[in-house]
Parts: sequence; structure tokens; C-alpha cells
Amino acid sequence: MGKPFLEVDDFFNGLGELLKAQQERGKGSIYLTQKRGPTTPSSVLPSKDLPEGTDLILIRASDSKNGRSKSSSRTKLTTFVAPSELDKFYERYATMCKAGMLGLKPRDKSKKKSQQKKKKKRAAAATEE
Repeated sequence: MGKPFLEVDDFFNGLGELLKAQQERGKGSIYLTQKRGPTTPSSVLPSKDLPEGTDLILIRASDSKNGRSKSSSRTKLTTFVAPSELDKFYERYATMCKAGMLGLKPRDKSKKKSQQKKKKKRAAAATEE
């Protein structure tokens, strides 16, 4: 059988480690996917007290293959979230992503702006002639 499913808190702890490792590498991506999960939560997560027939949402986070040695394996994290807890989950996820983006450098837009100004001047000069 594959890796066990994580509780939401363990999932976020692992996601924090993934973001930190990605920042240290300086490149790479982290993918978050979701899909409809099983309708019987007791078969997947016995600790969840949900009514029978509740559709869970399967959420996975994995890192990209970029920036890792060939011997290291891809990190995958999997958890199940109840639909009633989804808003709270995404709020926490957004907070974590914002914290993970602190090391990013802002894009240099000055070069692009100067090129656009040159184009406008050329177009204005061409229309005057």
C-alpha cells in the first residue's frame, strides 16, 4: 500500500518543509491538486467523525523534479478535507504560501517600461511625419 494519508496539521507541517526546501534550492515548483475523494470517510481516516456518505476532497502537494539530484525522490503529501472545512483549509494554505514567497525577488519592470516609452516616441514621430 502507498503512503498513509496525513492529518491536516501534519500536511501543513510537511508543506512548510517543502516550501523551505524549495527556497533553499532557489528554483522549482510545488503543485497542489485536488479531486473528489471517497464517500466513506471511516475507510480512509477512522479518526474523522463525519456522517456516512460525506464526500471528502483529496488534496495532494508535490514538488517538481527540478533542482534535485537524480537519487532523491519526489516528495508527495496527501490529506483528506471535509467540504465543511475547505474554507478554513484554503485560508491556512494561502497564509502558508504568502509566507513561502518572502524570498522571491520582485521583477525588474523598468527595462520593459523604457522599451514601451521608446516605441511610443517612435510611433508618435512616425505619425507626425
